[in-house]
Amino acid sequence: MRLLLSAFCLGILSVTWASSLAHIVLWLLWLLGLQILTAILVVLSRSAFIGAHKSSIAYLLAVSAAFCGGALFHAQTADNQLSRQLAPSLEGIPLLIEGRVLNMPTVAGAAYRFQFDVSAACLLSDASKTKRPSETVASADCSAHIPFAGKVLLSYYVPRGLVEKGSVSTHEATPLEYPAKLKPGTFLQLVVKLNRPHGFSNPGGFDYEAFLFRNKILAKGYVRGELTAALESEMDKTWPSLSVLIEQRRFDIRKRLLESSANAKNTGIVLALGLGDSSLVSQSLWNQLRATGTTHLLVVSGLHVGMIAVFLVMVSRALWRICLVCLPTAASRAPHCIKFCLWFSLLGTAGFALFTGWSLPTQRAVAMLTVFAVSRLSSRRFGVITGLLFALTFVLVLSPLAATGSGFWLSFVAVSVLVLFAAPPQRPPIEESVNDTPLLSRFSARTRQFAFPQIVVTLGLILPLLVFGVRVSLLAPIINLLAIPFLTLALLPASLLAVLDVALLGQSALGAIVIADFLCDQLVRLLAVGAELNLLWEPQVTPSIASYLVAFVCLCACLVPIGWRARCVCGMWTVMLGLNNLDWRSEAQAGECNQAQPSLRLDQLDVGQGLALIIRTNCHALLYDTGASLSAEFEMGSAVIRPALRVLGINRLDRLVISHADNDHAGGAVGVLRSVAVADIHVGGYAEN
Repeated sequence: MRLLLSAFCLGILSVTWASSLAHIVLWLLWLLGLQILTAILVVLSRSAFIGAHKSSIAYLLAVSAAFCGGALFHAQTADNQLSRQLAPSLEGIPLLIEGRVLNMPTVAGAAYRFQFDVSAACLLSDASKTKRPSETVASADCSAHIPFAGKVLLSYYVPRGLVEKGSVSTHEATPLEYPAKLKPGTFLQLVVKLNRPHGFSNPGGFDYEAFLFRNKILAKGYVRGELTAALESEMDKTWPSLSVLIEQRRFDIRKRLLESSANAKNTGIVLALGLGDSSLVSQSLWNQLRATGTTHLLVVSGLHVGMIAVFLVMVSRALWRICLVCLPTAASRAPHCIKFCLWFSLLGTAGFALFTGWSLPTQRAVAMLTVFAVSRLSSRRFGVITGLLFALTFVLVLSPLAATGSGFWLSFVAVSVLVLFAAPPQRPPIEESVNDTPLLSRFSARTRQFAFPQIVVTLGLILPLLVFGVRVSLLAPIINLLAIPFLTLALLPASLLAVLDVALLGQSALGAIVIADFLCDQLVRLLAVGAELNLLWEPQVTPSIASYLVAFVCLCACLVPIGWRARCVCGMWTVMLGLNNLDWRSEAQAGECNQAQPSLRLDQLDVGQGLALIIRTNCHALLYDTGASLSAEFEMGSAVIRPALRVLGINRLDRLVISHADNDHAGGAVGVLRSVAVADIHVGGYAEN
């Protein structure tokens, strides 16, 4: 079973980075035909050798068929989605579309961004195209219907005077209040301009196009004019899907919670933990979380799902005992206690995962819990590795392109490391001394039992974090050692109680939001203290293959059970060798630059309609313009230029040139100056400001 699941998953992963699907499908069909022919020959053959090894040959054929089946499934799914994308001839043309809002909107700069399910689309007539955007929808006239339907990503810019904050009118989108017409499930008729899903194409940057493809986005664009409700006769009479119904409920709970917590300072943390909505978490808090290696605390993941599962098991046991006491006559007909607890916990955990966004880590956690529950209910013992493979298969079937995201690898690597290496070291029994009381012994054992997994996960994630260009926090094990128990025992239950309080009673009648806000204050203080130390580590140059091998040896030496002292010694020496390797490489590059032949290389980065050029010689590097700043949270300096410089091996700029003060050319300068050392800055026009 494990080998079949592994082959199927490898087949799906093998197509992830393919450049052409047509050739892959032909090769896979040819291989499947060859396997069928081989199976027929094996069945019909009378050879003594084949007869003696028929079971092994059949198993090998099954494994190869599973690999081809996974690859063919991914290729067919991707080809189907590519065929449904917006046609290139329709890009940038005003279209009239009808459909349903699918999810809670998010704020992206000055716009609200939301997913929209298009049920009908048509081209606007020439007369409608010449009208103002505010007049287009009301008097839209279709010239021809187009065969396009599916999920699109839209941005809606609030027209002048439609949003008010106090007595001052603002045009900026705000996460504090979403437009009522953007409630999930609402039918709208919109005039939009769409483009095919694509993103920036740069070395080391976030693959936005893969993100869109992974979320089945067929086009992206923006709304022209106002949001207009579709006519009653034109509405789709079908019931909304389960995901839309859940998003509607999340939208209502979010609105009530914001109304009930006007005086609370940390509502964003409560929403992030209770509803999976991190739109109100400030950028400064995210920076503190990254600096302390605790971003996972406010992103609903397997950690939170596991906490909820354990809590629901305890609740279900209490309910079981109460029911047996109150209804003793029904005890003989009631299901077994273990079955009741498992079903109660599994259903409640799945509901929590759905109501918090159904992210990839929660999918993995729910799948593993399902395998565990099935094994207990069916009296079949599946190993932890088998459960992990089932979870991997479940995630890849739901989203074959999940491997293009860093969260996929970080999530499964963390769980794999915990499964393989997180057994705490066993100390041999020794005689108790006068100062070693049983209470202290139990306390130290519990401390080791809880601290060891934190150290193991931190060590196991160092290599993946370096591969993805994420800075490693050296404080992560210590902060997590304090923050995770606090989150488990106090903050998460209080946040869920606040959400349930609002969801069931309509307002914070129990005052849970006050308790949750107080606990959030304590977490923020802890993160602030850790962030002030600024113990982040990042290689100054892109690590070579040898450096990654040294890091892998370091992890193996630290994690493989070869003795606790030997682990520490090997780990210290390999870390020192790895760091020295990076330093020697940087010094070697600096010393050999003058000896190489003179050369000039120019790299133009993809920053949209702005400009960013990296000009390099043997010994110097210059950056000409820095792209745009699209919002307070997203600018090209940090999102595009910094990862590109890291991949290109540039850890210092000899000169930064800003041509003029236009946002498309100077917007990313702040992000560049924060992330890389710049020896000289030259500005032109009015860019001095």
